Amino acid sequence: MDATHIADQILPGSTALAGLLLVVATNVATAFESHGGAPREGVRERFRRRAWFVFWAFAGSLLSALTSFLFYWWPEVALIYISAALFVAATLCSLATAFQAAWDIG
Repeated sequence: MDATHIADQILPGSTALAGLLLVVATNVATAFESHGGAPREGVRERFRRRAWFVFWAFAGSLLSALTSFLFYWWPEVALIYISAALFVAATLCSLATAFQAAWDIG
């Protein structure tokens, strides 16, 4: 399989995942801000955990897109492997975020 074809698939996938994670991060921040005063301390740890999961997934997704984009200027196949690994890691972090939210609810 041609590495350029893989880069063509990873780049939009990573940027789409990053966009989705921005929405999730905003949702986490808004949900935390909706708790007022004393009850906020009781939920801080759960929201902090979700926020860190989202942050690492977002960072991994952006790094995946960047390494995939760099492949077009420096056609080294290792960049595609790195980009794919970062994309998988970002996707797993996203799933961990969803699992954590579901676990906290019930």
